[in-house]
Amino acid sequence: MPTRGYALIDSETNKIFIDLVSLWAPRAFAIKTLAYTLVATDDIILADPTSGAFNITLPSAIGLVGKTYTIKCVSLSHNTVNIVTSLSQTIFIVVIVSSLLLKVGNSVTVVSDGNNWVAISFWPLTSNRDED
Repeated sequence: MPTRGYALIDSETNKIFIDLVSLWAPRAFAIKTLAYTLVATDDIILADPTSGAFNITLPSAIGLVGKTYTIKCVSLSHNTVNIVTSLSQTIFIVVIVSSLLLKVGNSVTVVSDGNNWVAISFWPLTSNRDED
């Protein structure tokens, strides 16, 4: 029996054996208090704008198909975190936007489609809608 990355059915007992460790591998986690540009090795960012509002910049979506980032605003202050794109790329949520504004308690998970970013989860969110 393999030791990692498997799902097997025992034909005698009809029990299913799944390697959950491989399904939920650890994700990189960081707390940011100043402007920051995400890199490919980032996963989860807790953004704390207690000292003042700042930007979290998404990297280019090109070449990162399927890469996800989760960003949550964790400050009790009234300061915000602005999620911005690079290279004039966009974020699709319900409309196409060039940035997202996170207030205290708000979070967003975005995934790269290879050209732009798509918000696959957000709670609650205010967007800065493009005026094109």
